[in-house]
Amino acid sequence: MAGYRYAPQWDQHARRSTDIIDPVLVVRPLSRFEFATRRPVSEVDHALVFTSPHGTLAVYVPPRRPTRGELTAGRFLSVHEVDMGLHHFQRTFSVPSENDAFAFTAELDVSWRVTAPDRVVAGQVRDVPAHVVPRLEERMRVTTRQFAIEDSAGAETAVREDLAGVQVAEELGLTITCAVRLDLDEAARGQQAALRDIGYQAQLVAPETELERLREVQQQELEVLRQAHRHQNERAELTHEQQMLAEKARFYAWHLEQRGVVPWALEVAQRPQDLPNILQMLSGEQAAQVARNLDMLDRVANSGHFESYQLEEPVRRTLSSIRDLFAGGGSVGGAAPPVMTSLPPGTGGSDEPPSSPLGTPAAGSRVEEGPVPD
Repeated sequence: MAGYRYAPQWDQHARRSTDIIDPVLVVRPLSRFEFATRRPVSEVDHALVFTSPHGTLAVYVPPRRPTRGELTAGRFLSVHEVDMGLHHFQRTFSVPSENDAFAFTAELDVSWRVTAPDRVVAGQVRDVPAHVVPRLEERMRVTTRQFAIEDSAGAETAVREDLAGVQVAEELGLTITCAVRLDLDEAARGQQAALRDIGYQAQLVAPETELERLREVQQQELEVLRQAHRHQNERAELTHEQQMLAEKARFYAWHLEQRGVVPWALEVAQRPQDLPNILQMLSGEQAAQVARNLDMLDRVANSGHFESYQLEEPVRRTLSSIRDLFAGGGSVGGAAPPVMTSLPPGTGGSDEPPSSPLGTPAAGSRVEEGPVPD
């Protein structure tokens, strides 16, 4: 500073581009006749704070400057040059959540300027962040303790509302404005990132899992349909077999009751595979009748009374099979007939022969019983 006799006690050598934390740029002692011939020269945006022997302060805020008369009459001992410009700083620190085990990470952008240079000098403010940050942090901690660590957005909004329009360093002659950002701590961020990855993987796996589940359901439904179809076919086959058995029983019973053993035997000879079932169908009286006529059949067969085409090998096998079954003394007479749902009309005492079970005319219908030769 031109025009001063003594060297400064404190000088930051700060320029406009310099980031400062101390608003007092220069402190210079003054002699008694320091401004007898000239006025002090300083930066236009610096405030001058003069100290008197009585401990009072005289403040000259830009653009106002003291006159030589004021300087001479005041008999000032020192002068402080105070920066009145706008300055910024950033700080990062942790603030607690509702659970002390987890903390938010706070990023604080602070803008400050001097509004009362005399308070700055009187309060001996040398480090603005050291005065401002603890006060802001204290207010923020009270607010963030009301929020869970996952609710960083809600906590940030509440902190901004709490700090809006509040001056925490007004008594120091400073005006403060700040912007706050709250973020999760490292552990919480890692957990959220892991949960996000799990969610992404679940979204990728979900379609494949759903497809597999649909395939299993379709396979189960198809198997149920197959089983139902198989059971239906089995029931249909069983019903058909019962119907065929009933038709055969009615057919052979008619020949045995209406026409006698010989036509019955001839019918059996044409279908020897039905012989075991036919014999099981016979009642005890019918079986006895067949047994009485076995000897008669032998004599008829040996007498040559039938045509040659009627005495072919199937007839002989049938007679031999009937004789073998009766000779075994088994269950022919006492066997119960198979269960049949119902017999077709025409059973019983009808004179008309029922149709053949195989859909062919009954061969025995043209064989008449004759007198048995002696």
